[in-house]
Amino acid sequence: MSFSLPNISLFDNSCLVSPRVQLLIHPRTGATGFIGGDAFHALNAKHPDWAYTCLVRNSDKGAAIAKDYPRVRLVYGDLDSAELVEKEAADADVVANFASADHLAGINSIIAGIKSSEKPAHLVHTSGTGVLLFPDIEAKTYGEARSKVWDDVKDIDAIINDIPDTAPHRKIDLAILNSGLSTSAIVCPPTIYGAGRGANPRSVQVPMLTSATLQRKQGFFIGEGKSYWCEVHVHDLSDLYVLLIEDAISGGKTATWGPQGYYYAENGEFVWGDICRAVAKEAHKQGLLDSADCESLSAEHAEAMSSHSSFLVGTNSRSRASRARQVLGWSPSREGLLSTIPQAVQHEAGLIKTGQAPNFNFIDHGRHKPNEIDNRGDAVQLSKLLVERLHRRRVRALVVRLLPIARLLMLALAHRLLRQRTKDGGQGGLQAEVDREDVGLQGGEGWTGEAAECYYAADERLLVEGNINTMCSVKSRAELPDDVFEAQPPRHTHGESDLRVIMAEKEATVYVVDLGKSMGEKRNSRNETDLDWCMKYVWDKITTTIATGRKTACLGVVGFRTDTTENDLAGEDGYENISVLQPIAQALMPDVRALSQKIKPSRTNNGDAISAVVVALMMMEKFTKKLKYIRRIVLVTDGRGALDPDNIDDIAQKAAADGVELVILGADFDDPEYGVKEEDKDTVKKYNEDQFADFANKCNGVFGTMQQAIEEMSIPRVKGVRPVPSYKGILTLGNPQEYETAMAIDVERYPRTMIAKALSASNYVVRSESGPSQSSSVTLTANVDKDGDVDMVKKEQDDGATIKLSRTYQVFDESAPGGKREVERDSLAKGYEYGRTAVHMSESEENVTKFEADQCLEIVGFVPAENVSRLLLFIDSADN
Repeated sequence: MSFSLPNISLFDNSCLVSPRVQLLIHPRTGATGFIGGDAFHALNAKHPDWAYTCLVRNSDKGAAIAKDYPRVRLVYGDLDSAELVEKEAADADVVANFASADHLAGINSIIAGIKSSEKPAHLVHTSGTGVLLFPDIEAKTYGEARSKVWDDVKDIDAIINDIPDTAPHRKIDLAILNSGLSTSAIVCPPTIYGAGRGANPRSVQVPMLTSATLQRKQGFFIGEGKSYWCEVHVHDLSDLYVLLIEDAISGGKTATWGPQGYYYAENGEFVWGDICRAVAKEAHKQGLLDSADCESLSAEHAEAMSSHSSFLVGTNSRSRASRARQVLGWSPSREGLLSTIPQAVQHEAGLIKTGQAPNFNFIDHGRHKPNEIDNRGDAVQLSKLLVERLHRRRVRALVVRLLPIARLLMLALAHRLLRQRTKDGGQGGLQAEVDREDVGLQGGEGWTGEAAECYYAADERLLVEGNINTMCSVKSRAELPDDVFEAQPPRHTHGESDLRVIMAEKEATVYVVDLGKSMGEKRNSRNETDLDWCMKYVWDKITTTIATGRKTACLGVVGFRTDTTENDLAGEDGYENISVLQPIAQALMPDVRALSQKIKPSRTNNGDAISAVVVALMMMEKFTKKLKYIRRIVLVTDGRGALDPDNIDDIAQKAAADGVELVILGADFDDPEYGVKEEDKDTVKKYNEDQFADFANKCNGVFGTMQQAIEEMSIPRVKGVRPVPSYKGILTLGNPQEYETAMAIDVERYPRTMIAKALSASNYVVRSESGPSQSSSVTLTANVDKDGDVDMVKKEQDDGATIKLSRTYQVFDESAPGGKREVERDSLAKGYEYGRTAVHMSESEENVTKFEADQCLEIVGFVPAENVSRLLLFIDSADN
């Protein structure tokens, strides 16, 4: 008698089972992910004799799985590796997909592979009850209770046919439903809690709520806090996956498969307000909060704190898991969600203490006081309150909600009070007036004193972004570019918000690059040296700065562990093998070519990274002096050289005092949050990583792994531009000159989307002299006169050849050489072609053809939104 054992294959985001079982694990959630990691643990514990295959992105993630499951077969790729995913799915008996519930290309590859097999595999796909949020999303209701409960047996027809295509995860579910597979099942977990038994033990919703509560120092709920969700312990959820996969292995005789194979997974429901209060109460009990009280936040307020938070804790998702209980005998038995709150609070407090918790963007350091902010009666008092807050040194995203009239009055009074206070010197008043060009003002005045930039938001909020020593004019949120708030690299060493205002300020950046001998080695299955790999990030940043063409965006480069010593502190002990490769200045492409020849691995490992940072600080101080600059030092290293931590506290204090942002990125540095852990790390590198993390923490810097920095380079950048109004005038509804009831409002209109035009062209000439040839780039600028003629004006960019550009006018003359005679421009008159004849039109006649009208912006009617094509909103014209 012979038989074959089930073979289980693990993908980077899903799982197959039977003689071949594949697991696909999301690459951003660790080597196995929260759901997939725990499900695979349960599956392997019950069936250790099955063979498993795991699709992972790189050797680091593969090593993490192989360490705990040495019998696993590893295949390297991801959900976008279409051919690989399709092939593995075709060879599998069961595919259990724990990957992204929104990766359409990945699920299409899995379906194609299953359908191409002679014996199609069973597919167990992980979706989520987030698909049931669509009523609240469409109605924009948050924190309110809904009575609808979706039963996966009684309401199966509505689940298949009535949920809109725009609902979360719906496109992926429809791809499976419409695939024609009769061997598919869709599992929809609700709020998952409990500690996972895989590499990532942390769930999402409750930890996020707990961490936000602890970081804000006060409990909260959204709206009235009456919305319902269902809950399931991660171990009970894994039991359901095991039951489904076991049924698939046996031929799918018991469970429901195909279009009706929907499995909600729940063990009761809860009200979000109760969970929020329980978290605050437990945090207060553990001495982490001053009070157990909770406050109500609007959905907009919650979204400003963390993206999608209003969806996760403010909507309704009510379901009944009848199918799993009836056909599989699934019986969830673990403790309820409320009983796990103490452990969740303790765990999240530990993550915050060690700097591993996610960051949230809070209102006034996490305290939003309705009695101060939401008072809609006394605009004058609110204006004074705003001014006081503007003069605090660490204002962070203060949101003010007011009635329209009170808001306008508040802005006017705040503007006047700020002007008076800053003219009187303010707090720590500056000695010089701010340059309007530096702060990006369109008109208005420069200001002295310390204040913050105000944005008058389109959604009736006044957003105040702090720690900026300039008061700018109040702007409409619509005129700001989408990237006005730029996400910074992960701040694992402290809990501040990662948002800052991008302004047209002077910038000075020094890149401190490790050029040691060890940087010339290839590691962790990479086919390039550590230096070449890390320099991808540095070259990207340098070339992006050059592309802006801004003379105020300057950079320098310092190398350490170099063969030579070239720096201003070369005579001091400890500053050997450190070289300034590029002084701080505006960088151009010739500088890049020169740097590319200098940035090579050296023949030594001597040279101290901390000393190199000191050299960079001195360069920064010498170049920027006491002027207003954005100062940044980026240290790139593999952490394998000797490190001298002496006086590191003083150096960190100096960097913080000078306002220098320190970014430390390391090749293969451990990052638990990002899922990077280098196996068999030597003690020297481990010690250096700890020192670098401590250094960054002491000066409020950034410490991270180079892998994340390089992967995030693929995110497109949006160029921020200075807004220029396309219209300034009056918006009218009706004719104010004829009707007293007509409305007239002073408005300014700004384009939200602009055409990205090509760079201006340049002419290049070569000097033809007896000496060495020289090239000169000359930019041609078109000057248009009142008659419409264009003159090309030369602008030399260096000491190149002199170029003379001229324009000549000719008329036909048979007696002249060549049949044409040159004439002066003044002797000609403008003409228009009529057939093959040029017809002259005098200026008085031409004026008759011009349409004369007063500039205005008038509401002439209303059109239903569904009748307006979105393409019309992208037209760059005055008629838009």
